[in-house]
Amino acid sequence: MSRPDILLGDLAMRLAGELDAAAEACHEVQALAAELATTGGATVAQMAPLQSLDALTQKLSVLSLVLLRVSQQAGDHRLAAGPLLDNIGLSDLAKRLEAGASTPSHRPGEADLF
Repeated sequence: MSRPDILLGDLAMRLAGELDAAAEACHEVQALAAELATTGGATVAQMAPLQSLDALTQKLSVLSLVLLRVSQQAGDHRLAAGPLLDNIGLSDLAKRLEAGASTPSHRPGEADLF
């Protein structure tokens, strides 16, 4: 079945939302890991890997902002949705990107389980 074309602005806005959700999930994991490390008596050296999680969270947030700006400037440019979305293994993500569905059946980034 052929997918209809998708407005670049709509796709960029949906991607920005996905990146925001991923950044929020990273932030939650970072807070939990820091709490567990602190209560478990972790040393500063043992907590150093949390810096990479912080950097990832920041990058996701910045990329989201860039895509939001792209969505505001995209105009009426359309993309063929099929080549973009046909091979996405996370079915909920593909549906959200194509149709803008706002209610995932599970947290963004989780693997589909059969």
